[in-house]
Amino acid sequence: LMAIYAHRSGWSTTFVTRKPSLNYLPVSVVTTEFKEEDIPPVCRIGLIADVQAAAKDDVKKEGGRTMYFRSAFEKLARTIDTFLKEENLTCVIQLGDCIDGNENEKKTHEDFERVASQFDRLHRNKIPCYSVLGNHCLSLPREVILSRLKMSASYYQAKLTHDWKLLVCDSNDLALVWPQGHHKRIEAETFLHRVQRECTESSNHSQLQSYNGGFTSAQLEWLESQLKAARLESTNIIIAAHHPLSASAARRSHCAWNLYQIQSLLFKYNDVIRLVLAGHDHLGGYFCHHGIHFLTLEALLETPTDAFAILDITPHGLGLRGFGSVTSQFLPYSTLLNQNGGLHDDDIDHNHSDFCSSGGLDDDDPDDHSYSEDKQNFCGGLDDDE
Repeated sequence: LMAIYAHRSGWSTTFVTRKPSLNYLPVSVVTTEFKEEDIPPVCRIGLIADVQAAAKDDVKKEGGRTMYFRSAFEKLARTIDTFLKEENLTCVIQLGDCIDGNENEKKTHEDFERVASQFDRLHRNKIPCYSVLGNHCLSLPREVILSRLKMSASYYQAKLTHDWKLLVCDSNDLALVWPQGHHKRIEAETFLHRVQRECTESSNHSQLQSYNGGFTSAQLEWLESQLKAARLESTNIIIAAHHPLSASAARRSHCAWNLYQIQSLLFKYNDVIRLVLAGHDHLGGYFCHHGIHFLTLEALLETPTDAFAILDITPHGLGLRGFGSVTSQFLPYSTLLNQNGGLHDDDIDHNHSDFCSSGGLDDDDPDDHSYSEDKQNFCGGLDDDE
């Protein structure tokens, strides 16, 4: 399977097809013209992910990567400056982990207030900032984050235009962050116990890390109700979650716990879903499944310069104008839909709900690229250093 990329050069767009890999090297190039002045955007959106600002020293990681915690405050301010100068910006989507967490709650609160004050600048200029809850955000109480970032709930919908809607999801909903006895913790424990019972030596559950999470059954029901309504109303949908929902658009070890259950739902509504956004995997990535574009945005934290994007929704596709380390690309709308909307039933791989028929994830899944950075999971211990 090949991913379709487009790198903008001047007023034209270059389409690049490439296999998903850690190096993301293009393997072939096809060029086509895309004149911005001929295709005015229906909507223009600012995108940013994984700021993880903190008043603490930088940390160097394996492979030469560095987490620039202190300078993240300055980079965020510079990003907001650019958003405010952008003409006709409809909104900004912040894809989670705006803070990293500090050595104590007082310092974490101070970090968070510095970050939130930058998002306040958008609101003062009547530019909504739609935030996603990230795992590092939970360094503070959930209700503090939701209130200060003006989030109506941890998952919610927002109208972008008369026929475009944003669905913000909470991929920390199915997780062990809830207190003992909470019904969502019980659902998470039940899910993990089921996986542990069905683990085999060939099972690949590397997404089941302590720093990941998933969608609860209640959230999945909410999501399907939103997608059904969108189909009836002929509304285009953008979905935003912190954890990637495609193991071809990110490392599997960074994806949502129940990504195949989520995917099977999304593929049913590929006639209305245009784009699925995520952060969390700092390397970024892209893949197209059944006509749905899955985009993982590169992290602001791990660049010494900038990492953000402007997304233009046009009549013919989605134009991503990257800044700094973010790749610019054009994502055309799929024409491979059936007349009634959604996939034909025989196009959906029902074996990839969450477990293969023999128990455990299907080890032959094409999304599995066996990245060397995959950590131990709940079947064989936890890795908590992410």
